[in-house]
Amino acid sequence: MITTPFSGNHFRNNESPRNTKTVQEKQIDSFKMYQAVERLGDKYPHIVKLSPKFQESFIIFKRKTATILEILKQQESEKKNQEAKRLAEKSKLCKAGADIAGLILINMKTVNSISLKPEVNALHAELMRTKEESLAARIQDIHDAGVSSIKVLTSYGITPSLLQAFQQMITDYFKPVYPKELALQEMERSRQYRVLFREVDIFLKDHLDKNISTLRKKNPQFVHAYKDLRVIKTGKI
Repeated sequence: MITTPFSGNHFRNNESPRNTKTVQEKQIDSFKMYQAVERLGDKYPHIVKLSPKFQESFIIFKRKTATILEILKQQESEKKNQEAKRLAEKSKLCKAGADIAGLILINMKTVNSISLKPEVNALHAELMRTKEESLAARIQDIHDAGVSSIKVLTSYGITPSLLQAFQQMITDYFKPVYPKELALQEMERSRQYRVLFREVDIFLKDHLDKNISTLRKKNPQFVHAYKDLRVIKTGKI
């Protein structure tokens, strides 16, 4: 039996009150139907074996659905890796920001020569909880406060080269994502899924749907159950 990571963002669109399903939603329905057919065959292997033709088709069908699932899992893994990488980069940026802000605040208390925005007074954990759109301004404020009083802060370990490196971290972390590149990736992913689902749908129609008739006399209940599951996608066969 196949389990699927559809609980993530695979093929997900925001739900809206409409009558026409998107391609992604239709693929979700198709995959659920594939799983239901597979569960039926796996539950009654002794019936499947009664028809060598159906059994052979069923084995190939499972391989094809397994291919789709493997791609889904691979994409889910890639997504998690990207999220983990992004989180690590955020943690590194926030720690650098908190460390520099801490040195600036020490100077404020001892020399009282720097005016620092209140929102900059944050620990690493607080910065980590800050949403991306707000974090950029907070981190940049820390950098700019350091630059404006670099002469005083040098004795506290904040040097121009350190602030320059910090600014590069900020730039690298918040660099824009190019919509065109993402759109091309999404188009290729959609094309790949269309090919895979079409291949499985054709195979079901040309092989399993035809070979199931060989079991009609031997086990009509199984044939009826199979047809009920296939109604989800194709209607009566």
